[in-house]
Amino acid sequence: MSIVLALMVFASASIKLRKSPQVMEFMNHVGVKPDQIKILALLEAMGGIGLLVGFASKFIGIAAAAGIALYFAGAIVAHIRKKDKFKEFVTPSFMMIFALITLWLQIGWLGDRQGLGGSFFTYEGGHSFAG
Repeated sequence: MSIVLALMVFASASIKLRKSPQVMEFMNHVGVKPDQIKILALLEAMGGIGLLVGFASKFIGIAAAAGIALYFAGAIVAHIRKKDKFKEFVTPSFMMIFALITLWLQIGWLGDRQGLGGSFFTYEGGHSFAG
């Protein structure tokens, strides 16, 4: 899932950097200024890189998946603020759901790999973040 999501956000960032007319129109519609598009593309690319680095460091993978989910949640909010119909923000909705599933799998995989029984809130030595 991480590789697929990374490829999806790399593709999305690439489309933004190429200034696809359809993407530029959508961005303008939701109030994104042209000079902000590069920043958004960079954030997506960083998320994709984080997902790939996540194979070596699960916490980075978890942070990347969470960041991507929040990024697309922001896109959904921007569309809702413009009173767009769901069909106009189905793509960011799909991306957010895919990122949340990836996050869930990352957290579960971390627990399995460290013998924690799926508990994200326990670190080496069996100690808990909660106390």
